[in-house]
Amino acid sequence: MARRVLYAFAGVAAAFAIVGIYRGFFSSSKTPSPSGETTTRRFAHRIVHLDLKGAPPTMSYLVDLLPFLKRLGATGLLVEYEDMYPYSGDLSLLRRADAYTEAEIKRLVAKANSLHLDLIPLVQTFGHLSFVLKHERFAPLRADPRDVTSLCASNPDSAALAKRLVADVARLHPNAKRIHVGGDEVGGIGRCRTDAGRGGTSALYVAHMKPILEYVTETLAVTPLLWHDMLAQWSIGDLTKFSHLAEPMIWEYRADVRYHVDAATLRRFSATFPRVWAASAFKGADGSYEDFTPIRTRVANHVAWSKILNEYPGPGELIGIALTGWSKYDHFAIPCELLPPALPSLALCLSTLKSGALLASEHERVSRLLGFRDSLVPLDYFDAKKSDFGSLSYPGGPVYNFIFYVDKLRHIGQRCTKLDVTWISPWNQKRNSLNWYRVNQAAECYEKLAEDFTAAADKAKTVLGLFLRAADVEEWIQTKLFSFAERAKEFHQKAINAFNELQ
Repeated sequence: MARRVLYAFAGVAAAFAIVGIYRGFFSSSKTPSPSGETTTRRFAHRIVHLDLKGAPPTMSYLVDLLPFLKRLGATGLLVEYEDMYPYSGDLSLLRRADAYTEAEIKRLVAKANSLHLDLIPLVQTFGHLSFVLKHERFAPLRADPRDVTSLCASNPDSAALAKRLVADVARLHPNAKRIHVGGDEVGGIGRCRTDAGRGGTSALYVAHMKPILEYVTETLAVTPLLWHDMLAQWSIGDLTKFSHLAEPMIWEYRADVRYHVDAATLRRFSATFPRVWAASAFKGADGSYEDFTPIRTRVANHVAWSKILNEYPGPGELIGIALTGWSKYDHFAIPCELLPPALPSLALCLSTLKSGALLASEHERVSRLLGFRDSLVPLDYFDAKKSDFGSLSYPGGPVYNFIFYVDKLRHIGQRCTKLDVTWISPWNQKRNSLNWYRVNQAAECYEKLAEDFTAAADKAKTVLGLFLRAADVEEWIQTKLFSFAERAKEFHQKAINAFNELQ
């Protein structure tokens, strides 16, 4: 899940990093070979993350998507089910009402196996457990009675519950070689009443996570993966407590990876863990309310990780990368980018990992593969020379055009807002300093915007209904279209009132 503090703005350092990356955008990051020629190392494992806690696609869509992901260069899947998993027995209360069935999970696993795609289930075991701890039955295990995100580290029943969650998911993934146990962003650590006197956060973290890692390693005979952030500041001495129990996954989604994951951190992890993973993002890392993925930033993130791969210090090995695709920022959030319109971003990010840069020839090849016939995949909204890219041939292609249109409406909304704050501000109204032409212009802008957002809802039912359940289509319409339409109507009325004052 790793629904971390993701970044709408990467800061000044990120801006400089992007400039540097795109100065050499169409060249590769390379390292010398023994023969003196330059070569580019590639991640041996390229795992695509499917975040199913937000707007989960139908199983038919997911199964049909897997051959396409294989064709793009993926070698495996990191599947985060959350409440879409069909938990059994007394854990069944964790399921969403329309969760996947056991037969559907088996179908997904079988399809992945047939394509030789490693399927790694991700089960949160410490933080990001709102879908569990929101239930009164598990309330005694909360680190803070008011906060449903984290388990109480010092309560032995917490680790016992975490093991049960992992075991239930492992039950339907009998051939999995690895299971990701989460472990990131445990905001409640140290806040449990019984945590006092049990050492600092690192001691509490070890006390809770070590039994879980030992269970996965010894009882399930599977290798556990673990997000790195809670361990990032640990000394080598502390890290050795997990050195033979887990393979850490170092996540960083901004363009300036090196600025946020420094050389000292990489050296400590490499010196402690024989195998380490990286985690990038192809979507869901640029704002909790985004719908259109800024591909330029996503590609820059993968360029940066490719450079780190080529410079990674020994003796440990950076063996693979998970391309995360977050669907919402936590259990209670509304969705950010949907999966189908973000697939062009995934395709270009996977292509970037081949050579360490997005080559012009690859941009062209991927665009044609996706069905962009007479244009390239735009790297951001302002890169596009059109708003309809025709009949895109990749799975879920029609959704791309629709989301692009909705994003266009949002940009029109920004123009309406500029008219509003410039000419109908409280200052203007208080002084009766109103420009008739501009007030009328704002009123017309908001009126048209409200009409367009309302009209888009009908199309959404058809387009999104191709791969989403009815409940998720309705959530998307209500939160992404009607909420904007209602605000546009409110501001339209404000403009009308101001206009009437001028009569």
